[in-house]
Amino acid sequence: PDSFRVLQVQPASFSDPLKCTMSVHSLNEFSAYEALSYTWGEKTGHPIDCNDKSLFVRENICSALHRLRHTNTVRFLWIDALCINQSDIEERNQQLGLMKAIYQNAERVLVWLGEESADSPQAFGLMSQILARQNTWGKKDSKAPMTAQDLIDEGLPEPYSPIWKSLDALYWRQWFTRIWIIQEISVAREVSVICGNDQSPWRDFETVAAIVKDRSLTALTHVDPRRTIKLADFTSQQQNDGAHEHLLRLLSKARDSYATDNRDKIYAILGLALERDTAALTPDYSKSVEEVYTSLAVHLIEKDQNLDILNAVESDGYRLSSLPGWVPDWEIHPIALSFLSSSMFSKMQATESTQATVSFSQDSSVLTATGVAVDTISYVGDRFSEYIPLPGSVIDEHLFRNNKILKPTLQTRVDIFMRERYYVRQRYYMRHRWRQWEKIAHKIQEYPTGEDTSTAFIRTLIANAELDVRATPETYRRYYVAWSHYWTVAARENGIFISDLHAQSSPADELLAAKFMDLHRQAAYGRHFFTSSKGYMGLGPGGTATLGGTDTRCEIVILLGGRTPYILRRDGKHHYRFVGECYVHGLMDGEYLSQDGNRRTFAIR
Repeated sequence: PDSFRVLQVQPASFSDPLKCTMSVHSLNEFSAYEALSYTWGEKTGHPIDCNDKSLFVRENICSALHRLRHTNTVRFLWIDALCINQSDIEERNQQLGLMKAIYQNAERVLVWLGEESADSPQAFGLMSQILARQNTWGKKDSKAPMTAQDLIDEGLPEPYSPIWKSLDALYWRQWFTRIWIIQEISVAREVSVICGNDQSPWRDFETVAAIVKDRSLTALTHVDPRRTIKLADFTSQQQNDGAHEHLLRLLSKARDSYATDNRDKIYAILGLALERDTAALTPDYSKSVEEVYTSLAVHLIEKDQNLDILNAVESDGYRLSSLPGWVPDWEIHPIALSFLSSSMFSKMQATESTQATVSFSQDSSVLTATGVAVDTISYVGDRFSEYIPLPGSVIDEHLFRNNKILKPTLQTRVDIFMRERYYVRQRYYMRHRWRQWEKIAHKIQEYPTGEDTSTAFIRTLIANAELDVRATPETYRRYYVAWSHYWTVAARENGIFISDLHAQSSPADELLAAKFMDLHRQAAYGRHFFTSSKGYMGLGPGGTATLGGTDTRCEIVILLGGRTPYILRRDGKHHYRFVGECYVHGLMDGEYLSQDGNRRTFAIR
């Protein structure tokens, strides 16, 4: 059961034909091999000699083998495309169960990024420059943002130099988008990254990415190492705590990664989760994608006795047509941040820790859940779907022009802003949407909870996130006034007038506006503001746009075992369609469920 194949690459010079042999070993007895982490790439490729027979390999693997083979000694490699019979489903299922152990057991994991590009050697050189200065920077404030002048003083390329672009391109190679690399890197003893002739330890990639993040270099250089930062987080979690993270949380964190086979959006993560989460989940490539996703959802609901999985359902993109509406389509990366995925929303508990009371139809297409129908949606505002920069984020004092560092003068800031028509337009839309939401909210004369309507509106905009440990209604108003003042000034019809903005806003006010905007973006991005027939305010998913007006088929419900309310839409006489999670101000802490004993069942599909 622990046997696996290993490829023995025979020594030769770079341009010689490839010659290999395949041998079978026991994981418990053999570890003198290296495991390859790579992208499969295009199907086009070349035949190689393996055990004196012709074996077809894809071009990316062929390139890797030419680069990796030694000139004098045999090199033992494990490469999944060659060492697993991909046409044998039973073998794929069995070997997938060994995948984590294969990467853990290997002497080294070799990351193959592909052949070098014209500028990739520059990127490796720049990494070396940054790492060489690490000790010097360590004596200073390691989190202090660097300025353009700091870069020049350190002998590094100036802002937006093509050399920085080469580093960004390296961090965005296709390999970084694969979902399987999370496990392959997280469990490895040692990792080397190879790109053509260049090679570097994986820890160097992590270190440089951390420096770029900590020193706020992305604004200066446009180097965006977010995928490496996320991968480092997975690695740290596994190495420090082992497999102690809940499967649903891991799946959500890895959701923006890609898989050639969408069943791997689940299978690639199983080895990293709590064992009790995955004991009943066995990889099976004979199942369809829909079957894998549905069986996972059923398993998590039954095991955890809660409905957290419903909060992972996306409202955007083209879902698999035969997938039940209450089951997440893991291929789609939601625009909105789930209310359960951020610490700022961690206190939400719409049902006061009750357990889910559910049943499933025989084919698992219908989820029947017990809960309470709270209200229907009456008015829906435009969706918050545009990207909005934080106050000051585009006013970059480190900008340069004509290869010279510019002083952060008012004139240069105005010039930059006037050229950034995209931001001008987006800020205008932001103000328009905000004013529209305000008008909808002001239709409510008295809020159901008894609190002031304006305070309820402000808190709804940020899903009641804590602005301050001792926040009072006045605290919320102060933040909101700073934020609204910023957009009132910043979104004039003529464009953005920075002189007006700075003349009328203090640095302290801009900090308040920035914090409020950050919380608002986390809570509302990708969502609609809505009000209900009973006078509640809320934030709903993208699909809420079709639910307003007189369409009383659309209901806000609280389901036992759910930590947030959900929006359902009537679908026939006896069923509902699942729309998504929502925030409803005044219904997030179990208030309604404890008062209303009128519970019923909802058949959701």
